[in-house]
Amino acid sequence: RAMEEHEEWRSGFAECKRWFDYIVHQPAQEQTISEGNAGVEVKQDTDNGGKMLVHFQHCSDPQTARLELHEVAALRFYTSLAFKWINNPLRRQIKPHPLALTTIYIYNGLKKLRATHLCSKAKFKSRYLWRGMKNLTVSNDFMLLGGCEPACMSTSEALSVVAGYASSMSPLLFRIKVDSPMDLGANIKWCSVYPGVCGIDGNH
Repeated sequence: RAMEEHEEWRSGFAECKRWFDYIVHQPAQEQTISEGNAGVEVKQDTDNGGKMLVHFQHCSDPQTARLELHEVAALRFYTSLAFKWINNPLRRQIKPHPLALTTIYIYNGLKKLRATHLCSKAKFKSRYLWRGMKNLTVSNDFMLLGGCEPACMSTSEALSVVAGYASSMSPLLFRIKVDSPMDLGANIKWCSVYPGVCGIDGNH
């Protein structure tokens, strides 16, 4: 088992390096790729072509939240296909986390962005967020006791978006009611590698 995890991480490290180089050193490239979180064709960096990392930091949301450049990079990294190397170790409780510092930057960035909800002059209205997962069922224990997601949890206000992620023989959809701006998480569409499938929360 340890050897399998070692081989898995070795291939993951190469993937993470590619995404890190793209996000930190290269201009964003608009293109369509045949893979993605939902296993379908997705458009990469739509309307972001030519942007460097610093350009994303100059967007209104990170400016309001006073995000540091490394926090912007970490959030953008999470929205890439390398997200699983953030989430999977958290869910499997692997210690130390192989990307511990990146994970901390994501956490800090999301907290800063979430706090900006309190600056809005508009009265907060309760809303529902959706999360879709494929080939899963809910256990009796979960129905009785509930549960906790230890990793970043991507959600969307659009049911049509999450339906694609749940498309399978046994789809599972969660509807999450948000009654407080501090429970809303953060919208990171502004830095997403895949803005067309981006939603709200820790959230992509």
